[in-house]
Amino acid sequence: MQKLKDGELDFAILENQPLEPGIVTEVLGYKKLVFLAPDKAPYNQMPGPVPIDTLLKWPMIVYEWHSGRHMVGNRHFRERYGLSLRDHNMVGCFDTHEAMIEGVKAGLGWATLPECIASRYRNEPGIIRFKVATDTMWYPVSLTWPSSCSPSDEARDFANFVRENIPEGYFANSTEAQPRS
Repeated sequence: MQKLKDGELDFAILENQPLEPGIVTEVLGYKKLVFLAPDKAPYNQMPGPVPIDTLLKWPMIVYEWHSGRHMVGNRHFRERYGLSLRDHNMVGCFDTHEAMIEGVKAGLGWATLPECIASRYRNEPGIIRFKVATDTMWYPVSLTWPSSCSPSDEARDFANFVRENIPEGYFANSTEAQPRS
């Protein structure tokens, strides 16, 4: 982020980045986080959406502590239920989604991953998706650039290429990503 603010980067694609002075942000769309767990009890025995109280008791794996993704879940639970990460039964913090998936497969606990990553593991033995009795956790994916300088022609061309080549349906729009009351 500092390199972006200092003009060392022409632009960046950021997930769930808060608005900050010194950068311009254009939301490309919204992605959602999904819940994954080991394909064993008690995770695979729940008949419907898992109640929040039950989820809090289950061991939780956190992905990329300093990333925006884990903050989506943290903010979601904090704003809707007054819960923080301290209220979860956190057992591990991993730096890559591959390590996180291995932790889920090993039975360490449940995790949230972006749907685009979780879909890679949809046929992976030992992993299930499960629903939680809460709204979907959405996060924005944004194109950002420093407000202090004008992007180069090459950077503008590449940013336009990114905007124009997002596959149809890859992102949800802002109305789909709004919490339901």
